[in-house]
Amino acid sequence: MMIFTAYTKGLFKSASNLSMLVLIWVLNFSMALLLAVPFYAALKSTAGSTMIPGKLLSEFNFTAAMEWVRASGNIPGIFLILAVCIVVAYYLMWIFISGGILQSLNKSHFTKKRFWNGSAENFFRFLGVSAIILFFQVILAGIVVFGVSVVLKGLQETAVSEDEYVHWALGGGALFLFFWLFWSAVADYAKFYLLKNNSFNVFGALFRTFIFAFKHFFKVYLLRFLLFLTPLPIWYIFWKLSGSVTQATLAGLIVLFFIRQLFLIVRIWFRVWVYGSQLKLFTAYFPNNKQLNLELRHKAKQEKEAAKKANETSMILESQKSMIKTCVSSISYLRK
Repeated sequence: MMIFTAYTKGLFKSASNLSMLVLIWVLNFSMALLLAVPFYAALKSTAGSTMIPGKLLSEFNFTAAMEWVRASGNIPGIFLILAVCIVVAYYLMWIFISGGILQSLNKSHFTKKRFWNGSAENFFRFLGVSAIILFFQVILAGIVVFGVSVVLKGLQETAVSEDEYVHWALGGGALFLFFWLFWSAVADYAKFYLLKNNSFNVFGALFRTFIFAFKHFFKVYLLRFLLFLTPLPIWYIFWKLSGSVTQATLAGLIVLFFIRQLFLIVRIWFRVWVYGSQLKLFTAYFPNNKQLNLELRHKAKQEKEAAKKANETSMILESQKSMIKTCVSSISYLRK
């Protein structure tokens, strides 16, 4: 099946671009270093001389977080600003990187020049796609949360046990995940369309790729779902490894650092894998502009030939009718 072909092709394509994976890891690590200093400074200044920052940064501690909130009266404004800045910075960086990834996957071999050129050339159109899809995702999340909250509120008088609340909450999460996977696939295919056709029509790309994803829903969704499930066991292994390493010693901190960096590299690899697999499926089923133009020209040529034949046939019929009328007129004249 084409789904599994695309799945494996994406795996091999991503694994064969180790230089690109290392470059993306360096970018992520550099970004983390740039953001870690002001983040820690803000956290330290709002927490005073307590040990809260160490507890929060080593591993999330709910009790320490609540102590911090009580001590400060609310969540510090500067901390929220920095958190938002970090999220936005990583969001924009990955949009920028995605242009280089797709430009590199679309060619036979990786070069740094092609990667940076692709990142710069595709940033603004990819940003448009991501912003529109993010808007849809936020609206979808709001609808799901509102619907589930209404149901949970209605269960306050009829619910027999807490299991009903859990089931409805999990059902709402599963519903959001279902649509999130579909729309994330549409966003990726829209980026492929813009790149392959060198187009800046973001809305047109989203409309065409939505039709494409809906038309090939089974293939598109099954591939995206497989790619979503694939890293889950590895994430679980990394989570267990991180929890088993003690942070009380320098050796433990060093081991934990390498485990988390390996985790980051694997995450980057999976992201490139997702792009590679979906790009293979897109290339197989979605024609580019050149193919479309050839098909349209061939169709126009056929229509022109058909119109020409119809015109010739019409002229022959008109000629035959004229001859018949002439013959009838001549016979009528002779009878007279």
